[in-house]
Amino acid sequence: EEGGTVAALLSATKKTMAAMRETVGERIRSSIGGDTGALAAALVTAEERAISRETVEALRQAGLAHVLAISGLNMALAAGTFLIGARTVLSMVPGLAHRVSIKKVAAAGALLMVCLYILISGGAVSALRAWIMISIMLVAVFFDRMSISLRNVALAAIVIVVLMPSAVAGPGFQMSFAATLALVAGYGRWRERRAGKAEASGSRSKGRLITGVAAGILITSLIGGLATSVYSIAYFHRLPA
Repeated sequence: EEGGTVAALLSATKKTMAAMRETVGERIRSSIGGDTGALAAALVTAEERAISRETVEALRQAGLAHVLAISGLNMALAAGTFLIGARTVLSMVPGLAHRVSIKKVAAAGALLMVCLYILISGGAVSALRAWIMISIMLVAVFFDRMSISLRNVALAAIVIVVLMPSAVAGPGFQMSFAATLALVAGYGRWRERRAGKAEASGSRSKGRLITGVAAGILITSLIGGLATSVYSIAYFHRLPA
């Protein structure tokens, strides 16, 4: 009887989340309208059925189709926007930063944000992987530990394999983790190199900062594209133009 109660509760929760997801998607599509609204709804709920075929094909040709699949980019934007915004607002309260760690308070709020996001996003493999990693990163803030590491990637992979072992054979799992592994490893190497250069020069100019940001965007795109190109060819028989 207890097992039946738990099953009924889970079923009711799933129905509620599905209804909420549909309501949110429909509200976004009706408010914005057209393919713009459909794209906005897809970025929140991962529901792509309202996007026209022409728009989907244009995104594929431009190499941007992966943006529609809720993953690290979406989770990082949701968590990062809340984290930076909340920390900025809290820092404006006189004396608050001296009494409490506003960074940890903001991280707690961002953690709640991504938990709500994963519930409304449909829980695809890429979204689940990103949620686990973002959650680990935010929890690491509470303990003043490094948030981005290959350990996080490994832990996310273990959790998904335990919960959904069949996902390993799908392109979502393989492409998501291929890109993430390459980016985390590349970021670690670049961070070590920049730290060495900073120690050697002793200062960082504004020009170097701007150059570093531009180079980071370019290198991130290059690493992610190269890491997933093999899977894109194998599964979809195409490369972005």
